Amino acid sequence: MEIDRRKTYRVPFSPKEGSRVTFSPIGFTGRIKPPQTGLIFNMSEGGMSALIHMKVGKGKKFWIDIDFPGLLQKCRVLGQAVWVEDDPSGTNIGISFIDTPPTVLDAIRKVAYDYRVCEAGMAFAMANVCKRNCSYWDFCQKPIKLKI
Repeated sequence: MEIDRRKTYRVPFSPKEGSRVTFSPIGFTGRIKPPQTGLIFNMSEGGMSALIHMKVGKGKKFWIDIDFPGLLQKCRVLGQAVWVEDDPSGTNIGISFIDTPPTVLDAIRKVAYDYRVCEAGMAFAMANVCKRNCSYWDFCQKPIKLKI
């Protein structure tokens, strides 16, 4: 069993939501290069795991524009690649956020909290776990939600 070393909870995302993410690489001189699209696999307060459709090296910095429905709409964070793995479609990367704005942190925390509440409710077989006002509602692919 792999031990999760993260200090904060990860929230999974499907490729449908990840298609709304744009990575703008920051060049050596600080200039922003043309944006590239990518797919987010999961996100926490400290960073994210993603697939970016270009070759990337460890240490590369990006402006990341997230435009998900709800709380994570029009969010911009600065991130740095802390691990990279080549992929036929580009590069799988782990990104650590740098100086994340408080409003973005609050939004990520709320989505993570709602996701955890849902997971706990399902684990205890609670009735009516899913609520339309859940901040994770637009991302949820759980079979229990599909019955509502």
